[in-house]
Amino acid sequence: MQPHFSPITAVVIDDNEAHRELICKALAEVAKGWSPICIHEHAHADEALAELPAEGISVIFCDYILEGASGLDWVPDFVRADVGPVILMTASGNEEIAARAFRSGTTDYIVKSTIIEDPESLREAITESIRRYQLGRSNRDLARRLKLANNELTSINQELCEVTDTAHRFVEDVAHEFRTPLSVISEFASILSDGIGGELSQTQREYINFVIDASRDMANLIDDFLDTGKIRAGRLNANRQEHSLQDIISSTRLLLDARAKIKRSTIRTEAPDDLPKVFADADKVKRMIINLAINAIKHSPYDATVHIIADQPTPDDVRVRVRDSGPGLADKIATQLFERFQQGEAQPASFDKGFGLGMNIVRELAALNLSTLSVDNQPGQGCTIAFTLPVHTTSSILNAFLKTCERRSADTILTVIRVVPARSEAAPNSVRNRITAATRATDIVLPTLEDRSIIVVGETDNPKSWIERMRLDIGNSIKSDPKTKPCVFRSEIIGTWSIEDALQGISSDIALTRKAAAHA
Repeated sequence: MQPHFSPITAVVIDDNEAHRELICKALAEVAKGWSPICIHEHAHADEALAELPAEGISVIFCDYILEGASGLDWVPDFVRADVGPVILMTASGNEEIAARAFRSGTTDYIVKSTIIEDPESLREAITESIRRYQLGRSNRDLARRLKLANNELTSINQELCEVTDTAHRFVEDVAHEFRTPLSVISEFASILSDGIGGELSQTQREYINFVIDASRDMANLIDDFLDTGKIRAGRLNANRQEHSLQDIISSTRLLLDARAKIKRSTIRTEAPDDLPKVFADADKVKRMIINLAINAIKHSPYDATVHIIADQPTPDDVRVRVRDSGPGLADKIATQLFERFQQGEAQPASFDKGFGLGMNIVRELAALNLSTLSVDNQPGQGCTIAFTLPVHTTSSILNAFLKTCERRSADTILTVIRVVPARSEAAPNSVRNRITAATRATDIVLPTLEDRSIIVVGETDNPKSWIERMRLDIGNSIKSDPKTKPCVFRSEIIGTWSIEDALQGISSDIALTRKAAAHA
């Protein structure tokens, strides 16, 4: 048989000389035809510890009963020495001693009679102990290297975070500084275009219009940078109210028509008059439409038509679709369309490139507006990007809100509170606006009930702290504007639910609250 290990040192520690001699003889017998074993024998553990071999693997056989101490008292010292496996020897088997031995760090536990009478079992015990020791040492070495690598990665990540934060602050500062000179350029370009500084030729007027359009592009880009910073810092709140979607779409036409004119494109809008009112932050919906339409213009050829279509696919939602006339998107681009700094392939004669922030901002604003985004990509025929907005009813708003919460995390806990103005003469809209301003983007303020009370739903499992934070925010807003009348209100906690139970639970409790309010 070929040797398994070479060389092996056996360190035998036993204060009984006769036992020590038998054990050494058994080890010498095992070594024949298997693996050379160099045997060191000691009557005292302290001597063995001081004279442990510096090289190779040493298998330490330590007796359980030693003069003046237990072998278990010495096991931790031999384990720390890390020269090889430690095997505890006893005169008879004992499960309690075995358990204590393994807890103290021994690799194996063996009865002396087995060592003396069964060479094959002794050989297997040595082989297995060395295997376990080498595996343990490899694991410790791997853990050590992983810890060093983790520390290094943590340090690198910290440096990257600092660099990223510095870069973001720099971009935001520069964007702010750009606003003033850009406003001057835009203002004076408009003055020239209006002929106030003197009559312009047709060519000069075209050039000035290019300057005005470029100024608008730059203003949009600055807004992208600033909004990205607010989103990253979690400072972009939502002022969701009841709005006409037709009015929001109409408010985008002036800017979009000017943008489309550069490529001789046409913006065509379709918004039926019978569409229900939506629950949304109008400014953010307008921004979404503008970003999507600019993206559609960019990816359409010259003389194309970009469609902005509003419809109602379900009783709970109103949908806005923006359709381009371009070649469609590659599959990879379609799946990454809403990531930061991601751009599709624009037309060869495209008039701009941008930074790929617009579509990422659409995604973030969609979440704030409780929207669901979808992409209908048809290679060779164009691409349609759509988003939904909830209809201005309590059930529709709750449906959209819960879907948005679930997309963030299925483990979200929701709390509902009822806010009642303390002064009966307080205007409901004024109080509601104040409450809305004090909520976070992850909260919603539902339509006012008949008794002028307001229902607020938020992602929190600590409602008392949430209410206190709202009071503090309202108090700070009053301090910042001395003319603002105090907004005193009382609040009650309606309930707390998981996402799974929220829709039915919240709806039924709000219905009971509404019924009680009407009865009162």
